[in-house]
Amino acid sequence: MQGDIGTFNTTLSSGWHGTKSSTAFGTELLSANDNISLKGILSPDALSRVQLELDGLAKLGVQFVTVGASFPILYQPFYDNNNAPSQDYNQVLLFYQNVMSEIRQRGMKVLIEATVVFPNYATDLPLKAYYATLSMSQLTAGRAQVAQTVAQQLQPDWLNLGSEPDTISALVGWPAEY
Repeated sequence: MQGDIGTFNTTLSSGWHGTKSSTAFGTELLSANDNISLKGILSPDALSRVQLELDGLAKLGVQFVTVGASFPILYQPFYDNNNAPSQDYNQVLLFYQNVMSEIRQRGMKVLIEATVVFPNYATDLPLKAYYATLSMSQLTAGRAQVAQTVAQQLQPDWLNLGSEPDTISALVGWPAEY
């Protein structure tokens, strides 16, 4: 095996010009993923869990994290339509602003995924019922507003607006052809 590894290293070294690429190593910040729902986001130890996870990731050399902040977790009308306390939205926004601050303090970059929250994970939210009330134009407008909030209030380095339309369709309960 050592001989094979040596041959492999020789092959790699002969084709390498010595310049490191700008590749950044990253992972998802699970403690700040919107799929932990309001119960997780608003828990008293939520930011402590984020700090602990970020500290561990920093020790591993992680250079960027992906954070899920999707529709409708940062959509004010969702809270109004579901009889949630209006301060919940403000607390959720503050949580994500604090998460961004913690990420920046560690010198990391951030990619925010702003798609839709998974109803089978965020079970303390009435997502299936809520999604069923939305037309395509309402969903699109709501997602656009969340993207604007994310861009203005959180200012990530990168923003992913969705790369799996079939998954989004399934999550909101629409046929795949939408």
